[in-house]
Formats: sequence, C-alpha cells, structure tokens
Amino acid sequence: MPSIPHPRVLCVDDDEDSRLMLTTLLRLALIEAKAVGTAAQALSSIQAERFDMYLMDAWLPEIDGFELCRRIRDFDRDTPIIFFCGAAYEADKKRGVRWEPMRT
Repeated sequence: MPSIPHPRVLCVDDDEDSRLMLTTLLRLALIEAKAVGTAAQALSSIQAERFDMYLMDAWLPEIDGFELCRRIRDFDRDTPIIFFCGAAYEADKKRGVRWEPMRT
C-alpha cells in the first residue's frame, strides 16, 4: 500500500518564536512544515519547492505579507494563503481578502 504524502506548509514570520511554535504544532498534526523569516526567503522557497498552503504574518519587514501574497498570486493562483497578525484592523482584513496593495 503506497504511503500518502503529508501536506506541506510554508510558514512565513519574522519572529523566531512564532516560527518555532507554528512548525511544532503543524508537525504534531503530521503536516510537513518549513519556516522562513522574510518574504524574500519565502519567494525563493516557493520557486524551488511545492507547498500545499502558505501561512504568513501580515506584518513582515521589507515586504509585508500583503505584497508577498500579491507576488505569489502572480504565478500561483490556487494554493491557499492564510494570514495571521497580532492586530485585527478592518482595513487589513479587507486588504488581505482583495490581494491588492492598500491605497492611502
């Protein structure tokens, strides 16, 4: 009987403790997890590997999670993306759903 591959999740968070917590919880659920600390590392990983889901902080240094999402969607329209963030502003929620840069 062939083994079923575990789902693969890329976690993107600049906080090392959060990355450790996320990958530990996912691995306990038998989900293969890779964690990176920047949007640039995430894009590099996505171009080199296949993931079944992206789990990312909305607030990242240099390139925020919203812009990272837009860049991912330029070449991957189907893989689910889940945002998490310490702040839950209504504007951020709407921006995350639209996948477009916030207008000021």
